[in-house]
Amino acid sequence: MLKNLSKLLVACVLMLSFAVPAYANEGETADQRLASLQEVMDEVNAELGSTYYIPEENQEKVINNLEGMSLKEVENYLIEQ
Repeated sequence: MLKNLSKLLVACVLMLSFAVPAYANEGETADQRLASLQEVMDEVNAELGSTYYIPEENQEKVINNLEGMSLKEVENYLIEQ
């Protein structure tokens, strides 16, 4: 009887562990994205002698405007400006 109860308990724990949704990392946080964008800007600045940077008061606006663009696309966009 005790064996069956322990098997039932283990089965319940396993079922619950599969029922709880697992969340993967949904991507970069805003701070990580800003850091990545600034790195790209630093590279473009070094290459072109430009002075691209992200003003603190416009960080959210920059993230929203460049949403969906890869870092390579951002780099190309900055070079073309």
